[in-house]
Amino acid sequence: MRQIIREYFRCLKERNELDAILPELLSANGYTVYSRPAIGTRQHGVDVAAVGTDTDGQRKVFLFSIKAGDLDRNSWDCGPQALRASLNEILDHYIETRIPPEYESLPIAICPCVGGDVHQAVDAILTSYTKRNETSRIEFQLWNGDRLSLLVTENLLGEEATTKEARANLRKSIALLDEPEASYTYFARLLEDISSTDLEGRRELVRFARQTSLCLWILFAWSREVGNVEAAFRTSELATLTVWSHTASFLRDHTRGRTEVQDAFRSLLVLHLHIADHFVSDRVLPSAGKLHALTSRVASPEPVDAIRKLFESLGRTALYGIWVAHSGRHGPTDRRECEQLLHTITAGMADLINNNPVLMTPVLDDQAIDMNLACVYLVSQGQTDFVKTWIAEMTLATIFAYRASSKYPCCLTDYGELLDHPIANDPGYAERATAASTLYPTLAYWLSFVGDTETLGTLAQFVSEELSHCTLQLWLPSQDSEQHLYQHTQSHGVALTDIAITETGEPMLDMIKTECDRNTAFRELSAVRMQLDPLVLTACRHHRVPVPPQFWPTIEGEDSSATS
Repeated sequence: MRQIIREYFRCLKERNELDAILPELLSANGYTVYSRPAIGTRQHGVDVAAVGTDTDGQRKVFLFSIKAGDLDRNSWDCGPQALRASLNEILDHYIETRIPPEYESLPIAICPCVGGDVHQAVDAILTSYTKRNETSRIEFQLWNGDRLSLLVTENLLGEEATTKEARANLRKSIALLDEPEASYTYFARLLEDISSTDLEGRRELVRFARQTSLCLWILFAWSREVGNVEAAFRTSELATLTVWSHTASFLRDHTRGRTEVQDAFRSLLVLHLHIADHFVSDRVLPSAGKLHALTSRVASPEPVDAIRKLFESLGRTALYGIWVAHSGRHGPTDRRECEQLLHTITAGMADLINNNPVLMTPVLDDQAIDMNLACVYLVSQGQTDFVKTWIAEMTLATIFAYRASSKYPCCLTDYGELLDHPIANDPGYAERATAASTLYPTLAYWLSFVGDTETLGTLAQFVSEELSHCTLQLWLPSQDSEQHLYQHTQSHGVALTDIAITETGEPMLDMIKTECDRNTAFRELSAVRMQLDPLVLTACRHHRVPVPPQFWPTIEGEDSSATS
């Protein structure tokens, strides 16, 4: 385990990775972090500053200057970002002007912090530099990968902090990164192991969140090294939802200790979005502008696999866009940077849909979830005309597929059955495969929203004449959804049935609006109450629960939607 953690630190980048995990690690080990990395402000050589008790028993100020990977000649003394320049700035400016008054009398430890090791060629130079600049008050301490991994194993993943089974499951999850389903399964068991103890108090919740975040960081760093981040993405969603399910009630009912628990969860959420950004920016968007590029990358000759993978990528990208928009409104994100990122995501999603025609032909009814996420996001970014064209083409394509007995949308879930779908020469098969649907009411809503009455009329006629046997339905949260939504421990929610699709769409809209007004359970969800609406969408996408119509633009108004 020690070697795994050590290599994990070596793999971390400096910005938003090593400098993000170090404050959490220091806090978990009893340090008080009073300065964290900030974008757009002068750091004066110090990336992280903390106060704590050193191994010699003295209380000191620790000033960290962080460099990723190994420390070689270039990272030591080449350019303004070199470690030596940062240490000089600490000595020349920070110590005299930036240490808070309450800590001015404490001894100071300047800590060059590297994720890996110091190269032999630099070791002697660094030693000479530190000896020359040490005083009775100022000392230097090297924090390398060995020391960082020791802090982890002693406090967060040591024998007293976690069980033997938990550490074994983490190792198995890392070892099976090339088998994402197996890796995900072992990480899920890890979460069960570290959450099996009492998590009612502040300390227990903070430790659980930090342990989860650290384990996820380790898995992500290794997955990036092997070039397969699928397991990391899936486990990051699971980890975020699991920790929220345990911390939500504390954040709702307690004031004392609330900030610490909130910060621990926020660090995990930031990590999840960091992983999502890596997946979208490195795996999806670079190929989105090329015809059939992403479809051809699906390593399977079965059409159903390509359709499933592309809709999944679309849903992930849309949800990431929703999170970015939410962060721009509710977080410290730089507004211009946020707008640029949203523009990139929006253009990439349009390219993804235009260049991969399989996104016009859903084969699973639950792909309404991914389509819904895409529409919610694109409309929030002013792409209503694009959504109008896409939804019309998808509607006509699904109608044609059903009439041609091709890969039309079905409510089957077994993979073997999907491969054989549709079965010819079975007069009752089509009715069984389309016994219920959330896709068609969802298509009807969006056709109504964009004002495409012609295509809506075609869909209404098709449903009336050829899908009269199908139960058209939508999903709404129920009072037990708060307990089960985030971890999906059992079925929950209520089905809105007997939906009538007509040429105008008005009866359907009136019915949905009325039921949403009556449905208080949605507004009582902890994520909604605490302005983390995208967390509900994350749970829906991850656990394949239909998106509640409360997220639709005209149902309860934009102020209550995740994209408001």
